[in-house]
Amino acid sequence: MNILIMSSLKISVVSQFWKDWKSVKKKHKSKEFSSIYSPEEFLSSSEELKIESISILNAIKNSIINSIEENCLDGQSTLYHKQPFLSSGWQIRKKRWGTDTSGKSGGLRFIFCINGDHVLFVFIATKANCADERKLEKVFMPRIQNYLGI
Repeated sequence: MNILIMSSLKISVVSQFWKDWKSVKKKHKSKEFSSIYSPEEFLSSSEELKIESISILNAIKNSIINSIEENCLDGQSTLYHKQPFLSSGWQIRKKRWGTDTSGKSGGLRFIFCINGDHVLFVFIATKANCADERKLEKVFMPRIQNYLGI
């Protein structure tokens, strides 16, 4: 059992994630969906600083980190066990997150991958925009494959 220290965790983001984020942000006017940076500062920031600058994304990131440290992430779905990137140690995870207007069941859907001390943010959307799991899979699987060069 490996226990990861937060400072050693590497966070990466697929490029399409920020387009997803813009769509989510339009639907939620709460401050927790806004960056503390100006648009110019945000664009010039690292991926990790961008995430830390948005309250809700930082909370999701911290929740993932805590789950990894406590070794209590939910099991991986058997739907994805034949994907080529899984043979190189990556695991796909989905997290549901409650928002200011909805609980977990109606809130955000967050897809991320883990490989040791590396976390990859892949997809985020409201439940209404990703209710069909098969359609959702067709969106995020190519993102992972493109990022990993598979």
